[in-house]
Amino acid sequence: MKKQQQLGLVVEGRVSESVVLRLPSVLEQIGPIMSPVSGMAKRVVNALHAGYIADRYDDLQVARTVLLCIPDRAVDRTVKQIYDSDLVLEDMAFVLCETWLTSDVLSLLTQRGASVATLVEAATASRNWFILEGQSLAVRRMSRILEEKGEARAFELQPGGKPLYFAAELLAAALPLPFFLAAEEALRASGLSGRYLYVLLKEIGEKILRGILKGARFTWGGPLNQCSPEMTQQFLKALREASPDLAEILDRQLPWAEEQMRKRERVVGTMKKMEERG
Repeated sequence: MKKQQQLGLVVEGRVSESVVLRLPSVLEQIGPIMSPVSGMAKRVVNALHAGYIADRYDDLQVARTVLLCIPDRAVDRTVKQIYDSDLVLEDMAFVLCETWLTSDVLSLLTQRGASVATLVEAATASRNWFILEGQSLAVRRMSRILEEKGEARAFELQPGGKPLYFAAELLAAALPLPFFLAAEEALRASGLSGRYLYVLLKEIGEKILRGILKGARFTWGGPLNQCSPEMTQQFLKALREASPDLAEILDRQLPWAEEQMRKRERVVGTMKKMEERG
């Protein structure tokens, strides 16, 4: 009988793009590798220089934790195949890797006693940061595997928290990009270029982030706080004539942003009063 391994692997699709499967701490613990695609398990064993070929799902029984590195379109089919196999799923954990799907898609496996979770790479500057959501056993095991040698960081979401994390990445990573590109365009048109342009953008962005991370109240508005209302309107009028695209962005977004910050100030003010009374 083969020595008990900590990790099993079910693969399908382009596993060469998997960040998880590039981590040495993961590779050295992989045992049986199973794929519903003929010949793929052998190719993956050769490519990863890890694990050994499993002919059936039942061969995953030696693993306590199984990584599912499969495309979203294959999840329902793969889960049903595992469910219908002779695997004893009690005390086994299944982690669906690098997907925005939630652990609900693995619920069929929980009916037979498995613990399940999903993993997605965080959009951070630091490499190998991952977000986990799902049942505690699967999350705990996967966190330990990822962080065992300090190669990666794992962060657990509360139940139902993945849509909120999705929103957070959109707000912090996706939505600001068009604004920074527009700011770059405005700086370039103003006469700045080359290294100085990007250093200035970087410093502006870092100042905002430092203010947020301090957890303290900070002044919002940038030049709006330094210009008189008359000068502000004069600049906006000039922009509408010279750079209507940039002016349109500001005309649309500034009122919304100002209202959001007013709401934040009201909340912070209320919390401060409660603390003073307490």
